[in-house]
Amino acid sequence: MSETEWVLRQLRDSLSTLAASSHHQSEHIRQLGDVSVDELGLEFDDIAPAALAITGPGELTSDQREALAALDAQLARMSGSEHSELWTVEALDSAVEWRRVRELAQEALRRLDNQASPP
Repeated sequence: MSETEWVLRQLRDSLSTLAASSHHQSEHIRQLGDVSVDELGLEFDDIAPAALAITGPGELTSDQREALAALDAQLARMSGSEHSELWTVEALDSAVEWRRVRELAQEALRRLDNQASPP
């Protein structure tokens, strides 16, 4: 597997988790061990820059970049100590902000899946 393929796989995995139901997200957090809900955002934040840096085969289209930027902006709006109530297992199920994250992640996945020429 090439580095580009690995990065895009990790991006898809992160987006899939962000697009998943609150139950699945809670289970993902539980399986990771002693981490908090913010790990969902951190996983995306760790891999998105690498995906955006790909050039040549596998390079993201402008539509794909826009989808990632929209998701990143939503997560940024939720960040900070003034929004700590959003980073709980309960909020995954009840907060409108997390519903928006799921929608944006689903759209980003849709755009990635419509990539004309995979690496």
